Amino acid sequence: MERIVTQLRQRWPRGQIVLRADSGFSREELMAWCECHQVDHVFGLARNQRLEKMLGAQMQQARARHQSTGKAARVFTEFSYRTRKSWSRSRRVVAKAVLPRLTKGMLCLADRSFFGFGLWQQAQGTGADLLWRMKKNMRLACEQRLPDGSYLSHVYPSERDWRHKTNGIAVRVIDYRLEGIEGAEPIYRLATTIVDPDQAPTSELAALDHERWEIETAFDELKTHLRGARIVLRSKTPDLVRQEFYGLLMAHFAIRGLMHEAALQANQDPDRLSFLHAVRVVRRKLALYPTIPPRNKRAFHDAVLHEILQERVVSSRHRRNSRGVKRKLSNFPLRPRRGTPLPPIDIGKAIRIIK
Repeated sequence: MERIVTQLRQRWPRGQIVLRADSGFSREELMAWCECHQVDHVFGLARNQRLEKMLGAQMQQARARHQSTGKAARVFTEFSYRTRKSWSRSRRVVAKAVLPRLTKGMLCLADRSFFGFGLWQQAQGTGADLLWRMKKNMRLACEQRLPDGSYLSHVYPSERDWRHKTNGIAVRVIDYRLEGIEGAEPIYRLATTIVDPDQAPTSELAALDHERWEIETAFDELKTHLRGARIVLRSKTPDLVRQEFYGLLMAHFAIRGLMHEAALQANQDPDRLSFLHAVRVVRRKLALYPTIPPRNKRAFHDAVLHEILQERVVSSRHRRNSRGVKRKLSNFPLRPRRGTPLPPIDIGKAIRIIK
């Protein structure tokens, strides 16, 4: 970081440097270095019970807005915060209280870093079903073993409540491992509000959690293939950035809609169609569309769908990649520039419920 900052200041001596990173980089050493060398920084901060308590009033405001509008609600605030051990001083924190638009009949999936008693309670209160991955070292005692291998347990808001078994929320816990998968973790743990095994079998829930990672494919389509690699948003104001981002989302939705329509006509899995190929087809045909007379619009649309079907790929449903980083700034191994893709796997066949 010191070498990069030095080079930037030599090239642009009057420029302002702002370092942005996720919560994995909010370390005392890096933040202290930035403050010592006058480098502004904006780092993410992992959720914890102290932060949730400090955001209690904002969460109530977000809940009230959500109930009155029926839409996702966001409330921002800022305060001074210091960790109990790792930080040497207090620092300014800008926080956002969010209550998404969850309703009864939805199933909300989340990664293990999102779990907090307050957030779980609020999400469950919307009436939606929850399926969240949990940290494997979280204390979830087996209170009742179910026939399918899962078990009932409770989560608690504090250590005191855990000791006295008060104010807990009942959850169904699923522990499983992946057999025959190189690099798989020793144990995977899920918690869900669906306590009836007949309504949601363990194997189906475990397989469904792995499909949650397909959102990463959508992020790649938006950031790399649709926007273009190394191309930043052109807008300079928050409102215009938001407008441009919504435009990208609408374009992504339109292309995925065409791919879905094409797959239905050919009775194919949409995952077998190439998003990059579809983007290229739309870009080629878009300039021609205004010249097509109304009576030929349907035929032109069918021709676009036919061309989208011409390129097939291996389904992304069972695709996997080694976890890694491009530059060594964290504990994950370096990702090879042209690594050999890992063979696809069938997650459903590899799941073994731990009983």
